[in-house]
Amino acid sequence: MFRQMALFLLVLMLPATVMAAPLGACEGSPPQAVLELPAPLSEWGVIVCTPYGHIISNHEGWIWSNPGGYSPVFVPSQMVRSNPEPLGNTSHFTKIDFVEVPVTDHAAGDALEALLDGFPPEPISKVYRLSATGSLGRILVLYCFQIGTGIWGVWCDKDGANCGSDTKFMVLDMRDGT
Repeated sequence: MFRQMALFLLVLMLPATVMAAPLGACEGSPPQAVLELPAPLSEWGVIVCTPYGHIISNHEGWIWSNPGGYSPVFVPSQMVRSNPEPLGNTSHFTKIDFVEVPVTDHAAGDALEALLDGFPPEPISKVYRLSATGSLGRILVLYCFQIGTGIWGVWCDKDGANCGSDTKFMVLDMRDGT
């Protein structure tokens, strides 16, 4: 529990300085470590190097949160639910793909169904699929949906299926008080 709280506080205290530049102590990261996010994810996300490995987190001016309360969301390269090991830069991303997919894509449709569980249907303008591979060999997939001026995400299994409605999160643009 202490480790999770320390990681949470570390992420909150790191100020973002340059768009898409990694934050934290990234010196000594292996050459195969991905340290920059692809667009448009780089607009609202950044890689942060922590004592527990690299994470994808919110960029300055953006908040990634679970709906219904402030509960920060980030994507860890260790890809564990609890008790992360203090691996530092040994745990990093080796591949990050962020591609736009058609709204009609079957897996995106399943993710959207999980996302909208309990919410009224909304028109979707864009759908993105994030596939991140960690140095420990695990793969994580999530879908991001542009709904109006907002962005919503939902976590899925490594094949982009089995998306849980309890894993949805908001990406809020808080720049300039918007």
